[in-house]
Amino acid sequence: MQPRKLGLGVVFACLALLLTSCIEVKGEMSINSAARLNGEITYTIDKSLASASGISTLSELNKQATQQSESDLGFCKDVPFTEDASNYIFKCPLKDALSQTGDLTANVVGRNIVFKYKGNLDSSSTDTNRADFGSVSLLVRFIDPIISYTENKSGLVQKVDALTYRISGYATEPMDIEIRADCSSRCGVSNSVPAPSPSKSSNPIDAAAAAVDAANKATDAANKAAAAASAAVEAANKAAEEAAAKAAAEQKLASASTKTAKPQIPVAAAKLPSAYEAKLKLATKVKFGQPIPLAVANCNIVKVKGKFTEKCTYEKFVITVNSFKFFDRRTSIQVENSTYAIDLRLENYSSQERGLDIGEFLKCKSSRSNSDFYGDGIDPQGIPAKSQDSGVVIASFPDDIQSDKCESPVLWIQLSNSVDWKDKKLAAELKKKKLVGAAYIPLTTQMLVGP
Repeated sequence: MQPRKLGLGVVFACLALLLTSCIEVKGEMSINSAARLNGEITYTIDKSLASASGISTLSELNKQATQQSESDLGFCKDVPFTEDASNYIFKCPLKDALSQTGDLTANVVGRNIVFKYKGNLDSSSTDTNRADFGSVSLLVRFIDPIISYTENKSGLVQKVDALTYRISGYATEPMDIEIRADCSSRCGVSNSVPAPSPSKSSNPIDAAAAAVDAANKATDAANKAAAAASAAVEAANKAAEEAAAKAAAEQKLASASTKTAKPQIPVAAAKLPSAYEAKLKLATKVKFGQPIPLAVANCNIVKVKGKFTEKCTYEKFVITVNSFKFFDRRTSIQVENSTYAIDLRLENYSSQERGLDIGEFLKCKSSRSNSDFYGDGIDPQGIPAKSQDSGVVIASFPDDIQSDKCESPVLWIQLSNSVDWKDKKLAAELKKKKLVGAAYIPLTTQMLVGP
């Protein structure tokens, strides 16, 4: 694939829309270790503003768009405008796209992925094929650790989690932003799409709650320490008395008996389960076609009897896995992967954006790395609050495992930023609410073998 321009502002600049400062830009994209982009960017402009620029119908707008060259429109070539009651809408899909020039770029530089976004810059900018926008909101996810970012004005870049940043600004704000991620030995891997590592907390305020809890506990520490010391002394005395009584009884028994005692054969200790088996035991086993009601925590800090504590309520995100089929074989960095088409339905009833933890999706007993998914299927990672999506996810097992040697394969169903499903007390509470923290569907080795 040849690199092409992602200067999407040219879509409006070339159509002579003079009031581009009222264009709204929203988008979500992921950037893999080969600097390829997946996602979608949406441009919206009020119909009355377009009319003032001489465009009064959707057909006129699309006619002018088709007259632009591919070098002008880049990835948006042949993508039509749509409309609603008050706006013209332009959605540009990104599928394993390379963008090395334009308003938005991503490049491999040494051992780094360098992502840049420029908008609303002054007239001294050398980029003539660029339009200024009224508002911008871009969510950018990386598969590699982010090591730094720069912005020409504080507040334009906001950290969402360790691998995700949001860029937002307005027409009055020039934007010149650079974000760097360390792709290290993964640089150039082009087939996997970012699967951000989920936060281990159930809510972004968990860290604050933990600090408050620690402060509350500190006030009782001295009393507890004294009580513990007293209890330890009492326990030691009791243990000494019991040991003396036991020794006296054994001596009495030995004196009364002249028989030779038979040596006792030690009983073998019970075999401990593997960490993988223990993890499956804590999760909920489900079937294909069965709706899985996963818990989404909604937590707040409240004051109870003079002490601050965390109080959580739980909302619902339902995932249904309809089918699992072999899809094809792909080779990347001399590693051949079998890929699978997994038909999903995702229903987010919660008040927060959530999605499937794709890095945990396909597991084997001996795998140690994350599973991959590909841009030719849907992205199940970010479903907006109170919305749903459905379609096929194309995924593969981790690179360190060959499909035909995968022991105890499963589809692991867990949300990003999931609740602490290993907490048995929380699991019991969720069970009463008919919710689960994590679930899995067993797979057979026959399901993994393609034609």
